[in-house]
Amino acid sequence: MSATTPPATFNRPVPFPPMDWPCLVVSQQRCGEGLFRLLLEPKPSSSVRFQCQAGQFVMLDLPEDSFSSGFGFRRPFSVMRVEPETGRFELFYKVVGRGTLRMSQLRPGEILAVLGPLGHGFPTNVAPEGLLLVGGGIGVAPMIDVADRYRQKASSVSPWCFYGARNRDNLGIHDVLCQLIDWNRLHICTDDGSFGFQGHLGELLAQYRPQLTDTLATTLTDVFVCGPNRMMAAVTRFFHDTCPQVTVWVSLENPMPCGTGSCFGCVVPLAGGGLPSRSCVDGPVYRATDLRWEADGPATDWETTACPPQTATEAAKATETTACSVSPVMDKRR
Repeated sequence: MSATTPPATFNRPVPFPPMDWPCLVVSQQRCGEGLFRLLLEPKPSSSVRFQCQAGQFVMLDLPEDSFSSGFGFRRPFSVMRVEPETGRFELFYKVVGRGTLRMSQLRPGEILAVLGPLGHGFPTNVAPEGLLLVGGGIGVAPMIDVADRYRQKASSVSPWCFYGARNRDNLGIHDVLCQLIDWNRLHICTDDGSFGFQGHLGELLAQYRPQLTDTLATTLTDVFVCGPNRMMAAVTRFFHDTCPQVTVWVSLENPMPCGTGSCFGCVVPLAGGGLPSRSCVDGPVYRATDLRWEADGPATDWETTACPPQTATEAAKATETTACSVSPVMDKRR
């Protein structure tokens, strides 16, 4: 791949066109320490039902709170589950800032605008016996969606799944995983040992290194990962060293002001150099080898000298097509 040629995975077609949906809040359920499950029902003006690919996300336009007249930017969230018959979908989130605090105050019957589905999700052609899921914290949400789709297909076996959180109160939806993943393929850890294996996900995976290099070596083909950047970097390195034949896919959780590629606020550097990638459009799911990694996760800087020179005409066109009226201040904590 040349310095200016994007990876082939970026040419994936958009599976479902995004729409702006007025969504009814069906239910809101607290499921852990600052953790919530939000069920939404889209109310389209036509007979189109909400559909998405596992790993895609939506942007929520939250109603104003008592502190201001609005939030300026929508908030991105991975879809945790979709009801194919009704189009209802569920989100799993943690209160970390003013936006998610307002989100936790939503009550059944309220309406909010939701843009989606957006981005590209995980591959859909992976056999369940060859798939291993790794979810850290709220990063387990898209893994729930993946596992649920295999269950709907009545697969003879479920994918493998490794799930970790700080403590028992931060696991949130491990009961859902127990319904979707075969008991002998589900492995859970907590940092303090209050539930399951004591340690982080890297240490848990290390316990299964002999099995991964022996029994699973001939069947394992793909690994789907989502969670904190440091965890994804560690898991990527682990499988690179332990199972180099496996393709690792990561779902990034970058701040995304627009979600449509217009603002360039979520770009990440690529392994081949050149122009950075907009994770809301090319991602959020990437093949791990397409990204440039550092110890704490995907790199956050890039060599601007590697970018091709921009003509005056191109600069004027970019200014014209990407200009948008937004608040100059963005609260990066959701």
